[in-house]
Amino acid sequence: MNHPLRYKRVLVTGGTGSLGSGVVKEILKYEPDVIRVFSRDETKQHEMRGQLGENARVRYLIGDVRDKDRLRMACEGIQFVIHAAAMKHVPACEYNPFEAVATNISGTQNAIEAARERGVERLVVVSTDKAAEPESVMGATKLVAERVALAAAQWSNPPRICCVRLGNVLGSRGSIVPTIRERLAGGKQITITDPTMTRFVMTPQAASEFIIRALVSCGGGELYVPKLRAVCVGDLVAVITGRPISSFPCTGARPGEKLHELLLSEDEQKRALELDWAYYVNTEPVSHKIPCGRFGSLTADWLTRKEIGRLLEETGTGNGTADTDCHCQSGACQSRQDG
Repeated sequence: MNHPLRYKRVLVTGGTGSLGSGVVKEILKYEPDVIRVFSRDETKQHEMRGQLGENARVRYLIGDVRDKDRLRMACEGIQFVIHAAAMKHVPACEYNPFEAVATNISGTQNAIEAARERGVERLVVVSTDKAAEPESVMGATKLVAERVALAAAQWSNPPRICCVRLGNVLGSRGSIVPTIRERLAGGKQITITDPTMTRFVMTPQAASEFIIRALVSCGGGELYVPKLRAVCVGDLVAVITGRPISSFPCTGARPGEKLHELLLSEDEQKRALELDWAYYVNTEPVSHKIPCGRFGSLTADWLTRKEIGRLLEETGTGNGTADTDCHCQSGACQSRQDG
């Protein structure tokens, strides 16, 4: 059976990032005509070319989403765009808020306008759960990017535009798993911000598959959110290191960091519909309410330590060494269990 991506021409912005490169590899399975990998890092493009080999379907374009003219050129002859380029790290955005606005908001608007001017058929804007009731610059800029995209979807067809709001992708560059592993390998001290923090997580494979599912399903104006389970940071660190949490100093949350995350804001929860593969935010309130506990990382279904170990094994970022199946026993996590 032919997949909708077969023989299609696809552009992936931020295509050498942890998420973008995973999306590129996933799309290649469906025999597209061409994939244009758009990013501003020539070193990562060189590394990616080495990983993929000399693949005639893949083209590498140096460019920045802040440059609309370059994006317009990249979109020429393209049918589908996955806009994954962004400033994604909370501390970097906190200390460089104007840069976060230029990349996350203006860059998204540039991608939309370039896609419209070049007659692109579909555009998926990749966002994050930090956009739900944001407390950080990163989350706030991604929320505005979502609103820009969904507003454009009301008057622009083509392209059909939708958004996906993902959880934390395990093993992505600069995230907790590779950071701890690097410090372990280098014999450096490991610190934890707060072991009672909770986060929604997904594997790179699951994230890539979800984005492609949204691209194929996109009718215009949708916000798709995956059905995710959560982890307690204390559990995650214990599994990665094989050590008790009490052996690591805690530094406290960094500027802009939440203790717990949301998949949907309170208002969005009132308009959420459940599909077999995702939550979908409707334009109007719905009569059938989804239990709100699913949307908060503290109240959602948690992964046990054994399940975390298996998930890390699946992503190739862990050894699955968990000596216990219980959750971390401190602070908010313990309060949840007592409740």
